[in-house]
Amino acid sequence: KELVEGLKISVDDLSLMINNMLNFSMLVSQNMKPDNDELNIKDFLQSIKKVIQIKTDNAKIRLEFILPEDLPEKIIADSKKITQVIYNLVDHAIRYTPSGGKIVMEMGIDTVDKQAQLFLKTSYSGRALTITQIKELMEENKILETIKNDSNETDKQQLALAIVSKLVKILR
Repeated sequence: KELVEGLKISVDDLSLMINNMLNFSMLVSQNMKPDNDELNIKDFLQSIKKVIQIKTDNAKIRLEFILPEDLPEKIIADSKKITQVIYNLVDHAIRYTPSGGKIVMEMGIDTVDKQAQLFLKTSYSGRALTITQIKELMEENKILETIKNDSNETDKQQLALAIVSKLVKILR
């Protein structure tokens, strides 16, 4: 069972890296659009929680996963892009949270202009980015430099967060 869980994490990590690179090229060319399908949100989030729990357990980090009781049964959403956003955020939080630390993932629904929107709030007990670093993540030229250069691990993490930012804009 432990080997299968490890294999699942490895496949998910590889898939995430490949999706990040593919999505980035599509994001730069402005060709990405959401694929909206009907989604059982509670089942979807619970399956994501299982994978995240394995990753945080392996890193010896506590996970608090908060889902409100009033989530609708089904929503129209792009499950692949939402999954990629969540996995990138969790991967970033795991990298910067020390062993024994804590990651909190809170999800819910907000109503904006009579339309329900899924929200995700992530916090962790590790090192955070500065406001300047966050603003840089939004600059496409900075992102392109990161890919072209022999980037270090920090740059790769910032690339993942820049992709999250772009995906969230597409999903709105």
